[in-house]
Amino acid sequence: MVYSILDALPDRTVLDEQPSQCWAIISLEIVVQVKQVPYALLTHVSYPLGNASDPLRGLWAFPFRAEHLQYGYSLPERVGEINELFQSYEKATPLPKAVDELAYLLGLSAPKFRSTGVITELKTSPRSPNQVKCYRIYRFQLVECGPLSLRNLADPEVRKGHVFFPLTTLTKCTNQSPLGDSRFTQFEFLGKPLLSNVCRVIDSPEKVAALSASAIELEPNLFRHDCSGVLLFGDLLGYGKACKYAVEEMHSFEQVGEAINDGFTTNVTELLYRFFISTGISQAHCAGDGFLAALPCREDDVERELGKIVKEYMDIVAAVDEMNEAIKDPASKIGSRLVIHYGKYSYGRIAGPLSFSADFNGHEIIAAARMDDGLRAFVKSEATSEDDRVLHWCAVSSSDGLKGLKDLDGWTKVGLLSCEVKESQVNMTVFNTPTRTSKTR
Repeated sequence: MVYSILDALPDRTVLDEQPSQCWAIISLEIVVQVKQVPYALLTHVSYPLGNASDPLRGLWAFPFRAEHLQYGYSLPERVGEINELFQSYEKATPLPKAVDELAYLLGLSAPKFRSTGVITELKTSPRSPNQVKCYRIYRFQLVECGPLSLRNLADPEVRKGHVFFPLTTLTKCTNQSPLGDSRFTQFEFLGKPLLSNVCRVIDSPEKVAALSASAIELEPNLFRHDCSGVLLFGDLLGYGKACKYAVEEMHSFEQVGEAINDGFTTNVTELLYRFFISTGISQAHCAGDGFLAALPCREDDVERELGKIVKEYMDIVAAVDEMNEAIKDPASKIGSRLVIHYGKYSYGRIAGPLSFSADFNGHEIIAAARMDDGLRAFVKSEATSEDDRVLHWCAVSSSDGLKGLKDLDGWTKVGLLSCEVKESQVNMTVFNTPTRTSKTR
């Protein structure tokens, strides 16, 4: 692996290897501070290109923009030729304007930054390990930005892909190893390496202190959205048994049971995401055959939104019934269970800068989960036999936001059910599909 720093070398120094390409990198170093702890804001650069041995690897870097520099017919051989190339770029390029454009793409208003020097590296390309390239990193540090754009730094829904690297606990959150034959330390965070220019500015306490000196203060509430809306807890009944049936019983001349099972599993996941897309739901978590989702809305809009949700959910019911036609064993057929609740909740980086994915939190989320437990027990108690069981169930809570809801289009009301949530009772109305009947309660 090739790695060397060229900045202090004499112009006549011959390069260890000729670079196939030269790149100018505008790097914006951003440090935020939450509860007096500094974090470096990093972004995911790229997954490995082609058929990499470790396709999950990827790289972390400061936000940056890159420009490929063109040169003549021969590749640079000496440090001086590299310096001349980058000096020509610097004369032709207004670097502050380039940093402004980068800050704009990050959603930052009124940014102020300062130049903190350059790093010129000759190294094996992180994305194309079969090539050696030369990079000059123009370092800029964000020292201030408009208060209205601070949420874009927090990235509460993780749409921008930011992760926050704790600068005070490097030894606890990183793996460290030498980079090539150099004395330089390579850091890893969350299982992926940091680009070498990031490693260079955190490899000593003095550098970390200098980097943290201009940290931008972020309030913890910027990392999450506090919402009110419809909460959905969904699950497919008998999914595991159906998968087992597919593996053991569903064979054809073209496919064995394992392949059919894989296709079935993919179809279920696609079915759930089509449901989210068609209802405008972007706050969701899927885990196998279950999901938790939320749609922020005011109480005045609940009836309209819920009508759309119920209508689209009937498409899931129809698709599941279509899958069941291929399952000959009645005991292995799939059903569904849906809980509908309304209340306040939080969504986003619930653990603040320590979160690297968006999560749900709040008392009403727990209430919806307890309601799902109660509906599960109710469904089990209603089953009279495997051959004649109700496959699709829905429960709607009696929360204030849903009190005006009396019926669900396409569903039959079965009765009322109560369950305990943190020493309080939650009532809900239970429905099932009209094609089958069950005992009323």
